[in-house]
Amino acid sequence: MLKLKVKERSTVAIMGFNSPEFFFAFIGSLLYNCVCTGIYSTNAADACFYQVEHSDTEIVVVETNEMLKRFLLNLDRLPKIRAIVVWGESKLISEDSRIYLWKDFIKLGNNLKDS
Repeated sequence: MLKLKVKERSTVAIMGFNSPEFFFAFIGSLLYNCVCTGIYSTNAADACFYQVEHSDTEIVVVETNEMLKRFLLNLDRLPKIRAIVVWGESKLISEDSRIYLWKDFIKLGNNLKDS
């Protein structure tokens, strides 16, 4: 999140079922001094857009490409989004530079100092 210049106290939205990645995204967000919001896995694209827009979300973390599709429909209307991270897939359905597989998102911090 530091590499992407996410502002402290901004929001990280997480959509998916219980998993280590959900937990890591939640705790990592808190450690970076951000607010977490859960998004129901049953939400339609309009509800996802509403929640992300109104909470000033900068990072979205989803489990599947099917969930990702709900955000892609309105991505051009969400300029504050710095990244959408997908944890449960091996390939992405979009080539937008803001969309990452979990493993690639984690690597963004490799060259940052621990301090």
